Amino acid sequence: MTSTSKLRVAVADAPMAVHTLRTEVARLTGLEVVPELQEIEGNHLVVELRVVGKGDADACDLAASVRQSACDLDVLSAWAEVPGAVTPGGPVFSTPGRDMPGAGERALREGLPTAAWVPSADRSERADPAHWILAVPAVPAGRVPMVAVRRRSGYSARFSTGDVASLRSGLRTGPAGWFPAWNSTPAAVEPTR
Repeated sequence: MTSTSKLRVAVADAPMAVHTLRTEVARLTGLEVVPELQEIEGNHLVVELRVVGKGDADACDLAASVRQSACDLDVLSAWAEVPGAVTPGGPVFSTPGRDMPGAGERALREGLPTAAWVPSADRSERADPAHWILAVPAVPAGRVPMVAVRRRSGYSARFSTGDVASLRSGLRTGPAGWFPAWNSTPAAVEPTR
């Protein structure tokens, strides 16, 4: 199997941050990069980029080029990824509403899978514990835009593009009628397995 070079780069979160980051990394490396996942944490945005048309370029060499030339970008990691197995799953929603997590709204708005850290609202035993949310948007032809959402506890257990592929697979293969409204009851519909 062919590997794909990936870079994980952090930047201050601002309007058009993904576009600016993509343009700057492409300028510094001379290669096209495609954002595959954005992660929001406070006022920082971490974007996982896939390198397109890399030829013989090594991910670590590309990361070094960016590190040496860009003072406002922080390269967090670089690696070669080999595609793996995908397991579909995750609740799916179709329209924004009061129950939609902020990551879901941003994923729909920007058309980019989005992960966000959600801190606990309070410290009581009954409070919702802090967790990660991953929202993956899809706009099937002739259908209502949808967002698949997955939740993960534990700060260090971050999402990856494998998780994105898993949710996308679920969106493609979900059963008929798997397009609930956000404000319907229950708040989310789990796909059947």
